[in-house]
Amino acid sequence: MFAADIGKMSDSETSSFYSYAWLLTHYLRFEPKRKGQLNAYLRAFAAGKPPMDAATGAFGTVKDLENDLQRYMNSSKLSYSAISGITMPTQSIVIEALRAPESDLMPLYIRFLKPHDEAEIAKFVIDARAAAVKYPAEPRALELLAEGELDAEQLAAASKANDALLAIRATDARALLRHARIAAAQMRKSEDYPGGWKAVRSLIVKANRAAPNDPFPLSKYFDAYRSEGIPVPDLAGAGLNRALELSPQAGDLRFTLAAYLIEKDKRDEARIVLAPLLNEPHSPEAREMARRMLDPSGPGIPAIKESEEKNGKSQ
Repeated sequence: MFAADIGKMSDSETSSFYSYAWLLTHYLRFEPKRKGQLNAYLRAFAAGKPPMDAATGAFGTVKDLENDLQRYMNSSKLSYSAISGITMPTQSIVIEALRAPESDLMPLYIRFLKPHDEAEIAKFVIDARAAAVKYPAEPRALELLAEGELDAEQLAAASKANDALLAIRATDARALLRHARIAAAQMRKSEDYPGGWKAVRSLIVKANRAAPNDPFPLSKYFDAYRSEGIPVPDLAGAGLNRALELSPQAGDLRFTLAAYLIEKDKRDEARIVLAPLLNEPHSPEAREMARRMLDPSGPGIPAIKESEEKNGKSQ
């Protein structure tokens, strides 16, 4: 557990890792003779010590810890803490049955959410075109067709499908954003879009107004300045910060915002943004990138690759 690279584990190893990690945390929390050791380990790890060194410094011999944990696992009793006086807010959950076209299109939608290589994109486009012929007025079919054509860089076809969707749903925020994404792709491909990047940003603003709490228009507005190669105004930087608030699990947003803050000589704020990634267990690459970005003596800020996350395309 302490020496493992989670990113290189098999599925069975990953499953074992999490079950034993839970058990170890529980054991360290409730075993009197281990009091304070978990905090000591976390402090050492957070300070940059290698996991195994932090473990032996906090727990002593790892073999002894393993034997104690095995006995704890085989025990017939399990300790717990009772917490009272807390009222958790509850919300009603509404479950709706899919309409027949939506149900029929669900397998295609699931395919869309998965990573695509060039051959898969070509096959997806063929199937999305067939679905749009079958359901010409179905919003989900038009969404998938527009996304497929955009992935295939068939920008005229993508625009046609998206325009058909907007004719049905004029205030659909993701369709409005897709309009901007198609325009941005056209700008990157030939720099031939009426009004240029300013017009692209105007389209993104329309999507933001349709859904102010959707993080993707906010992040794409920021990206448009980067793509044009001009300074990012404070308003766009604030929008990116808000996008991260709305989608805190998005690592690419963290890196982009942190790079922007470092460029503006706000390294302390960048550290706060990158803090969840500094000890990222699932991606050693992300962890090391975050640490390099905050090291003034390091190689500087790595280039942030723009990404089109699937959930940002159609939801």
